[in-house]
Amino acid sequence: MALFGEKYGNVVRVVNVKDTSVEFCGGTHVDNTAKIGLFKILSETSVAAGVRRIEAVTGDGVLSLLNDYKSRIVKSAQVLKLTNPFELENKCNIVMNDMKTLERQIEALNQEIADIKIQTIFNNEIKEVKGVKYLVANLKNTKTDILRQIADKLKDKYPDIVSVIAGEYEGKGSLLCVSGKPAIEKGVLAGKVIKNIAELTGGKGGGRPDSAMAGVGDLNKVDDALGQVEKIISELVG
Repeated sequence: MALFGEKYGNVVRVVNVKDTSVEFCGGTHVDNTAKIGLFKILSETSVAAGVRRIEAVTGDGVLSLLNDYKSRIVKSAQVLKLTNPFELENKCNIVMNDMKTLERQIEALNQEIADIKIQTIFNNEIKEVKGVKYLVANLKNTKTDILRQIADKLKDKYPDIVSVIAGEYEGKGSLLCVSGKPAIEKGVLAGKVIKNIAELTGGKGGGRPDSAMAGVGDLNKVDDALGQVEKIISELVG
């Protein structure tokens, strides 16, 4: 019985591995593995319960693979401006350590930027509709991770209001809403607020009652969408 969709002639080859399996030939076989020559395993994966698949190259294919590896190593060394490819490992370790240092510096700078933008938001006028206080701000050149930091700061500074913040960076926009407990109790859930605002820009999003984010569809519609915050909050309370 054939277990895969192949067409067979009147005569078929059967491979019999004693006490293991008897099946139709599904590929190339040799009577002695010495005829294969070099054998380099590329991957080993699971294809079914109790069945593993080994993919490999053999013979001249191994030599081609090694030449490819060598070429990649040489090119990588050239990118890192190394004259000796054997120094590649040490150079990679140095580069990784430098990257970690830069990442820490970037994180610190992002925190400083977030603090500056948060202070700008704090200077914005806090408004009120139907007993719910809210704050709206639109920040240019602001990454999503900075918006998240701002959200945490807003929760600490204004735990009882609804804050709606828009951010734009490299042509992409994000929306953030943080809703305090008093607002949540009146039905102003951050997830609902941000969903309604995002839809006005052609974007989508949502989240928890106290915090939610969304993507902006059209950046040109952000200001108009933020102008609808009061109406959206009013409808949610009503």
